[in-house]
Amino acid sequence: MVDTGFWVALFDHSDHHHISASRYLPNMQEPLITTLPVMTETCHLLQKRSGTALAIAFARSHQRGAFSLFSIQNWHWPRIVELMEKYSKYYRSHAPAWECISGLSSVR
Repeated sequence: MVDTGFWVALFDHSDHHHISASRYLPNMQEPLITTLPVMTETCHLLQKRSGTALAIAFARSHQRGAFSLFSIQNWHWPRIVELMEKYSKYYRSHAPAWECISGLSSVR
């Protein structure tokens, strides 16, 4: 499950994690999976940093099959809420929501 930070680093050559992300990608053995909220956030950040070209390149990479989308279903929400409650004391931001959602990729 790939989060926004990795995508931004991968596509934005000026990001200080770009080299690490670029080197890590060829060694990944699992398929790349993300969610629509992550795609939306990634496009927003890439466009804000560098204009529309990088956001379009990211969207086109999905069209070419570089990664797939995990579809959050209604039946996932009880577990999402459970995990958000469990880990809420460790976070001060909205991060636990995404981390809980990303943890669902292995729960079917």
